[in-house]
Amino acid sequence: MAALSITNASVFGHVRSRNRIPRTRISCVTWDPEGILGPPQTGHIARREFQRKMETDSEAREAFERQLIVEKERRRAARQARVVPDDPAGLTEYFLDTEAREIEFEIARLRPRLNQEFFSHLKFELGQLRFAVSRTKVYLS
Repeated sequence: MAALSITNASVFGHVRSRNRIPRTRISCVTWDPEGILGPPQTGHIARREFQRKMETDSEAREAFERQLIVEKERRRAARQARVVPDDPAGLTEYFLDTEAREIEFEIARLRPRLNQEFFSHLKFELGQLRFAVSRTKVYLS
């Protein structure tokens, strides 16, 4: 007698596809050819520990917030104490003497004074510096 068996058709003719595209495998975690991620940052563990401490410890959070308020008030007082000159030459020197962290604030605050007169004076000063450098090169050669 013949036995009748029902089986899945895929059991007999199963062939693995070799045309499968291999998955991209990144072996270097610092690989960023387009520079999308920016420069690598350090101190990740310390930042996370600080965040956790701020979340759990209300006393530390309040002390940190008080410190931020004191620092903000100190910056505001220092900004108010600065005397801004009226002439373009003094304004140029004022910008050159300003700290790098404060330059953005000062430019925004003094934007109305950054007019055509200021920029023409700045071009004049740069032109004088350019010619002064070329003259010294000629004399030194």
